[in-house]
Amino acid sequence: MVRPWADHYFRASVSGLKRIPQARPALLAMNHSGMGWPWDAIVLMHLMARHHDYQRSWVLRGFALPFFFELPGLGPLILRVGLYPASFRHLERLASEGELVLYFPEGVAGIGKGWRRRYQLQNFHTSFVKVAVRHRAPVLPCVCIGAEELNPLAENLPRLARLTRLPIFPLSPLQLVFFPTWLTSAFFALPSRLRYEIGDSVRFALDPATATEADYQAAAAELRQEMQRMLDRARRNPAYPDPPAPPRPSPFVYEYRLEDRALAMLPFGWPLLYLRFWNAYQATCGVPPAPGRPAWAPHKLDGLDELFHLAPWGWLLSLFRHRKAMLSRSDLPIEALMAG
Repeated sequence: MVRPWADHYFRASVSGLKRIPQARPALLAMNHSGMGWPWDAIVLMHLMARHHDYQRSWVLRGFALPFFFELPGLGPLILRVGLYPASFRHLERLASEGELVLYFPEGVAGIGKGWRRRYQLQNFHTSFVKVAVRHRAPVLPCVCIGAEELNPLAENLPRLARLTRLPIFPLSPLQLVFFPTWLTSAFFALPSRLRYEIGDSVRFALDPATATEADYQAAAAELRQEMQRMLDRARRNPAYPDPPAPPRPSPFVYEYRLEDRALAMLPFGWPLLYLRFWNAYQATCGVPPAPGRPAWAPHKLDGLDELFHLAPWGWLLSLFRHRKAMLSRSDLPIEALMAG
């Protein structure tokens, strides 16, 4: 789902992936911005997983505010993606389990600092320093260029945030023009190119038995200064190489053709586009074509869920039929989910 947005809308690229060590745990500390939906984190998680051919050991574990886990429907979904409620306990747990963790030292202050303070790092929390020292984990500074322009001219309205019990309440004139409701405007983002740079790993020379809070704050401040220098340098040097393609293609990867793009533009062209997706997927998986089938659709749609996709918005019926299985048994393969 994220791939077309990352490749064509945000045109994302990352450099420095070889600096991430194979040993775990490891913490990736990144600046946070965007004044809305965390596109900077979502795109980086996608780039990391795709570069390493979706291996489990290279899936980034991140955090979201506990507020989002209380929302019906959204909480189980983001938990399945790999996000955890932001707390020191969960950060400690992921480090003890040897995970690759994506952490935003600025917290909410980073994503809600507003347009006037763009590319200015806010104060860092010391939680990641304490966990890195306790588990002897390296911290890799990572900076994202372009996320500040996803929602330009936006400012945080603290009074409305307190009234709605939200962590931030971003509002931009562009949101009012393109999205009349604030709820939908939270996903608003302009097609700014997202570029990531991962720096050399840092190990804090602190002893958890004798280190004080002042020592942790000094270490966090030193890393903040280094990341600010990386931000300033990256803004002056906008050229980054694109990541290489994964060594083994995924069966879900589909190369768009000219006729596919034409079908996507037609009001009812997407059922035919789904047929092309289905047949391309079956061919990639090595399924032989059924006898007597036409060349443009060699694989027959014989299941009820597959036939649903030929009707406008029919995929909602499949989602409704398997909603319980998709939320409670998300570790099953897609073939098992479609079989009920």
